[in-house]
Formats: sequence, structure tokens, C-alpha cells
Amino acid sequence: MLFYLAPMEGITGYIVRNAYAHYFPYIDKYFTPFIPAAKKMSKKIKRDLAAENNGRIRLVPQLIGNRADEFLMMIRQLEDLGFTSVNLNFGCPSGTVVSKRKGAGFLEEPEELEMLLEEVLENSPLAVSVKTRVGIKDPDEWEALCGVYAKFPLEELIIHPRIQKDFYKNTPNLSAFAEAFVQSRNPVCYNGDIFCVEDYRRIREKFPELGAVMTGRGVLADPALARE
Repeated sequence: MLFYLAPMEGITGYIVRNAYAHYFPYIDKYFTPFIPAAKKMSKKIKRDLAAENNGRIRLVPQLIGNRADEFLMMIRQLEDLGFTSVNLNFGCPSGTVVSKRKGAGFLEEPEELEMLLEEVLENSPLAVSVKTRVGIKDPDEWEALCGVYAKFPLEELIIHPRIQKDFYKNTPNLSAFAEAFVQSRNPVCYNGDIFCVEDYRRIREKFPELGAVMTGRGVLADPALARE
């Protein structure tokens, strides 16, 4: 089983990543807080991504946006920095993000999502993974979204099985996750409410073939969680 550290805006920058990797070297992959897809990368973002600031950490930049051309412009800049993979964020539930049709806000139109992914996957020089929620207002939205993701050769599909309006309340929808786990042609990672060893065991017992889990708030509360 692989363990990933979830991206948390304003928290999991390179200083925290390095400190965590030094004292608790049990995370297999780190994801950056989301980076806005744009024409040019800011100096602050470049500093957070710089190889000399990340040591031997296996780091994956996460991008957020709603235009394929902007995703691709940023992906090419990441290639120049030596990265080999990138993660696209379709999971952020923040109201200010969703109102701009970014993060989970882009899940409203599966047809547009499919067109964006098709263009990005056809032209990206880097491997592409996706982090997603299972809809915006209704879990029934997941069937169409899951079908879209299944059409593409993603490096990985990281699923937080809540809808956007849940934010971090209610219980993760394990039925929706199970549907994707069966249908996906790509490796699947589970994300959501792993706060203790018992939470991890519950997911592992339900999905024994699962290869990776992502946790964020659980690691903040217990930095040794992955070791345990």
C-alpha cells in the first residue's frame, strides 16, 4: 500500500514537506497545494517546486483551472523544471473556487470535462493524474463522471467520495468509490476521513486490492499515522 500526503493550501508547502519527510519518512508521494493554470509561473510557486527545496521527496504538482490550453502551458513549464507527472484538481469544494468553475465546480458539465481531458491527454508531455469528487449536488452525478474518467489513460484517479456541497461533512460515499474501483481502467487511490489505523483498516478490508490511500487532516492530527 502506498501513502500520499494530500495537498492543503497554505499548509503543505516545501518547508512542511521537508520537515515531515525528515521526521516521519513514511509518505510515498507528496502533492503540492493547487497551482493556478496560467501562462506564467510565479516566483513563489517556482520556489516551492524547486528541486533544491524538495530534496528526495517524490513531488507531484497539482494544477487547478478550467481551460485545456492553460493547463498545457503550465504543464510545459513543469516539464522544463524536470517533473514527469502532474495532477489536475477537480475536487476542491471551496465556494470561491467553485464559483469560477474550477475544482469541483468543473464537474457540472461532464461533456466539457471530457473535451478538456481529451485535449490535455493528447498533448501533455507529462503523465496526468486527476483528483476528483463524485459530483456537486447529487451522488447520482457520479455515474456520468466516472464514465468520463474511464475513457482516458490516467496515471491515477484519486477519489474523494463526497459531493461538493458536503465539503468535509457527512460520510464518504463508499458505494460511489466502489463503482469507480470496478469501472476504472486506471489505478485508483482513496481519499477521505482516514484519521486513525481503524479508518485505514476499514477501507483496506472493503477494498483489499486498493493500491494507495491519501490522507491530509489525519496526518496533521497524527504525523506518525502512516507509520502506524
